[in-house]
Amino acid sequence: MKKLLTALLVVAMVLGLATVAFAADFSDTKDLGKDAQASISKLSGLEIINGYPDGTFKPGNSITRAEFAKIATIAGGMGASADVLQNSPSQYTDVAASQWYTGYINLASSQGWVKGYPDGTFRPNSQITYAEVITVLVRLLGYNDNLPGPWPVDYIAKAGALDFTKNVSFNANAPATRGDVAVMADATLDCAVVNWDNDKEDFVYKQNKDYTLLDDSFDSAINEDYQVTGVTYDKGAWYINVSDVTDKYEKADELPGKIELAKNCVLSNAALPIDLGSKIVDILYNDDDEVATYIEVTSTTVKVDGEDWKVTKEYTKDGKDYVSQYEIDGDKYDVADWAEIEVEVFDKDGYYTAYINSDDEVYKVSAANKLTPAIVEEYDDGELTVKDEGNYGDYKEIEKIDFEDDDVLIKKAGKFVDPEELEENDIIYVEEKYGFDYYIEVAGSLNKTGNLDAVKSNSIRIDRTWYDLADLCLISDDAGDTFADYAAGNLDDSDDETITYFLNKANQVCYIITSEVGDSNKIYGVVTDLGYRITKSGNMVTDITVLTAEGTEVDYDVDTSEVEFYMPKDGLDEEFLEELYFVKFAVNDDNEIDSLTILSNDDPDDDTINGGNDDNNRVKVNDVWYKVTDKTVVFNGAGKVDDAEVVKNADFIDWADGKGKGASAYVQISGTEIEYVYLNETKAISGADADYALILSNYTKGGDYWVEIDVRGDSLDYELKGNARPTVDAIYDYSISSSKFSGDPVFDPDDNRLTALADKKDVVESIVDSVYCYKVQDVDRSANAVKVNNEWLYADDNVVIYDYTDYYADGDDPEYASSIRSISKGDYIVYAGAKDEVELFIIVTNIEFAAK
Repeated sequence: MKKLLTALLVVAMVLGLATVAFAADFSDTKDLGKDAQASISKLSGLEIINGYPDGTFKPGNSITRAEFAKIATIAGGMGASADVLQNSPSQYTDVAASQWYTGYINLASSQGWVKGYPDGTFRPNSQITYAEVITVLVRLLGYNDNLPGPWPVDYIAKAGALDFTKNVSFNANAPATRGDVAVMADATLDCAVVNWDNDKEDFVYKQNKDYTLLDDSFDSAINEDYQVTGVTYDKGAWYINVSDVTDKYEKADELPGKIELAKNCVLSNAALPIDLGSKIVDILYNDDDEVATYIEVTSTTVKVDGEDWKVTKEYTKDGKDYVSQYEIDGDKYDVADWAEIEVEVFDKDGYYTAYINSDDEVYKVSAANKLTPAIVEEYDDGELTVKDEGNYGDYKEIEKIDFEDDDVLIKKAGKFVDPEELEENDIIYVEEKYGFDYYIEVAGSLNKTGNLDAVKSNSIRIDRTWYDLADLCLISDDAGDTFADYAAGNLDDSDDETITYFLNKANQVCYIITSEVGDSNKIYGVVTDLGYRITKSGNMVTDITVLTAEGTEVDYDVDTSEVEFYMPKDGLDEEFLEELYFVKFAVNDDNEIDSLTILSNDDPDDDTINGGNDDNNRVKVNDVWYKVTDKTVVFNGAGKVDDAEVVKNADFIDWADGKGKGASAYVQISGTEIEYVYLNETKAISGADADYALILSNYTKGGDYWVEIDVRGDSLDYELKGNARPTVDAIYDYSISSSKFSGDPVFDPDDNRLTALADKKDVVESIVDSVYCYKVQDVDRSANAVKVNNEWLYADDNVVIYDYTDYYADGDDPEYASSIRSISKGDYIVYAGAKDEVELFIIVTNIEFAAK
């Protein structure tokens, strides 16, 4: 443990904890812009302006004239000289000798950077204004009152010309804030230093246009565009290995390949030294001490699945193929001219990181590790035990780590910590790294939850997002006490339940905890099937199938020994529980119904619908207006069990405003809001004339076949009616009954009759029944019309449009298009419906290049 604690002490010093200079530790700067945070970090590293002992920077606080005299003196490179003048008398009547600020005010006054008032005072504790700050900063560069114009216009104009006020909005007479001062002072450091030339009667460069205030005031120099190729800890200090990635800047002296970080080195845009790996950085290097005092990360990263990567341009050199441009998640990035990245085939199931420089160029690509980390059971008295070791890194050594004698570094929540901070269910990656025997990275805790929507053989969908399963995926059915290898069928009983999960570095699910069935809750729904057992006294209901608020049918057993029936409506009793009755019920710990209330029968005449208003989402019930909210659920028995459905709220409101006026219903109201509605209308309650859907995927759930579809850009899931699985990427004319999907194919992008027309310039043949393909001659967006074959096609008000352009070009998924603006002259389109009321447009541009 001695070695570990020594390392932690040094780490704390590296992070600037002793000087409160570390940018990432300022608890109140995280909401500032990236540039402002970088400026604060840089000035902290140069000790021009510091934070407060409580770990804050207080960017909104004002600054006194005395405080800014110190800032100006240090920025001007004369901080040490100010110390000599601290005990000297001042020319100002209100600046006494030996005050902390006396030397700074004396020095800044002697250089002409600051001035007092006509009454002989300096007013050290008064707030300094933006006009005064800008004046002093411009004077630091060598400018003086020879600037044209009255004060402060002369200095503010020069500051504007030098661009160091462009990122600050200010009132010249208002008190300047610490955050804005940091931004302006940082920009001033990068401006050229000048002198007044009496002969030329103008300001001239002190050396040249590239000789800045930073060069003039500090022994350090900013060295730009270095890539960190390695990070190590050795003999009480952190080191980085770097390489110069560009000759864009002329550097008087190249940095050494291995650089020591100063004990109080400030890192901007990085939390810890180990976070610098592979990044491009600017380095403030002190030649005298041969250490880096400030490092700013200027590169960024993009992480996406392999299926979202494409090589769009490449070249050949010395017999090898290299990338010159990528398309990543729809955006194109050139490859930096100094980077040589060989062409590779991206694994669609992989997860990749692109490293991007400040010019938005890719300079490195890396694939994420797909292995599974370990999960902590506990750390106690120098011993670490795990619930499962996973298969990453030194996983077999985890429980053998000797925290007393081994060099161990632990990172958790953005900082280095003692092993006592390891907790149950921490997810850890363990390996030999950075010069330590063991580096333990706590990637998080197994506590993220989500709804399990669907399961495939090698992937699951959580909260409507699909995730691949790791090769080693571990699952627990005992609240996380123990874990076993995941196997097919492990999640059959967890459909639509909340699970706890964790993603590995490749964005794959590697840990799962299934939820425990337990707490009773009230469930509302429509009875769609009943199971009976014959007894001496008659038929006894033993199981019930219910259409629930989620739009799915769920089977429940009845606890026949304990069940209680409630019939608040006259004329109903348990012996007459039938299909299409609207009920609410509770379940016990075994998921059996133990109480059931019949709310309405299949002829709901409790309430009357009087109207609807979609402008403010209201429906009139019994001549009183009530609000329809996101939590409102509308059931429609639809006259028969197979057609029972959950109705969209918007469709219900439209129906209530039209055909639904005067209809009978059961309506449950809470205050001014509608909670539940039960109807039994045989005519469909729908707001759409045409029902077209794009098939996204097929999967199984609880042994049944399910389909994921796209309807006007929304992803929806339904159980299939029957076993015929629809074709993925095809468009179907569909219907939903009893919460089950059925439909007929309207368009199949791989239809041989369609791809056979690839070489034709004007396609006029019928592709499938009532579906046609043409080349667009013109588009009239104001009329919602497209001209093909010398005729105008007019879109229906509820037209559905899908774009297959990239599907034929690159194999990308088809996309929903919200309007006819997506169609252009020269496109190829398929349409369905009458010419004066087209219901469906499909953009198939690039089909002539398809190789199907």
